[in-house]
Amino acid sequence: MRAWKCHGCPQAHPGRREGAAENMNALNLPKRMPRRRDRMIDYLAGHYRYPTISSWNSTTTYAHCIKIHHLRLTSREADACFALLDVEGCYEESGFSEELREFDRRRDYAWQIGQNGRSGGYLALYQGGKEHTGHWSYCTQCGQRNFKLVPPWHPMPEEHIRLLAHRHPWTPEVIYRQYADKADPAIAFFKTPEAVLELLRDEKARTRGGNHPGYNADNRCGRCGQRALVNYPRDRLPVRTYIRPGLGTDVGVDFHAWETLQLRDRVELVWDFDQACQSAVHAFADFALSVQSREQDILVPQGLKVAIPVGAGGIPAPARAAVVRG
Repeated sequence: MRAWKCHGCPQAHPGRREGAAENMNALNLPKRMPRRRDRMIDYLAGHYRYPTISSWNSTTTYAHCIKIHHLRLTSREADACFALLDVEGCYEESGFSEELREFDRRRDYAWQIGQNGRSGGYLALYQGGKEHTGHWSYCTQCGQRNFKLVPPWHPMPEEHIRLLAHRHPWTPEVIYRQYADKADPAIAFFKTPEAVLELLRDEKARTRGGNHPGYNADNRCGRCGQRALVNYPRDRLPVRTYIRPGLGTDVGVDFHAWETLQLRDRVELVWDFDQACQSAVHAFADFALSVQSREQDILVPQGLKVAIPVGAGGIPAPARAAVVRG
């Protein structure tokens, strides 16, 4: 959440930006977070709610209506916001979407803010999370991601045995016989055949159970052909986020039965949600006041297939035509 400064006050306050819109409380939020038990219950029970999917599914969550005519805006701010709605990418450029994403990151995606309604006129609090995408390596040249690991360049004897289990579909006994006959140095490192077979069986079981992604043959990228595949660091594996739109939050809950600590935690979450929505609305209004919406004709190159006479020499460059998008 960005910070703002009062006129004549050196202290920075969260939830407001410099050069903010004229109205300080577009969503008509309480001035202070409730602390007393009875006020916390009233705050949660009286909060505006909206269906998570549609009105028929009977699951609702904490929400805010952000339709311009519903906000506490001056006529100047409202006119500017209405004009900005027709501008492509206005939510991203104004910082509106970034304020919502900042809340998602702050809550580690366990709670996320999403737009709901036919025209996106509501901000709703969703439960969600993040999970590993399944990619374990990537190409440093073209960026292609891979679902398998890159094998180590100089594996230790144990790593070498485990790699054999991935490279061959044979049973552990067959793998052992094949490489023992070749006098493999990794096989000779172990004192007994049973130690090698135990490693092979363990790695086969991990692969079958989905607990190991497996290895590529080498570090060659399947897309660009360069030997540039590297493994992701274990603490920076790629993740994707998800929400659970059909799951409501505190539907039909009796807050009087909650412990005070539980109430306080939920109030802090909903208060954070309120402030994030407020900051997003103010960011949009700030941007609307600082720009003007104008219509321009933009030339967009578009590839078109054309008929070329048979026997024409050479391969002609693809024909292109410029179309005007108003």
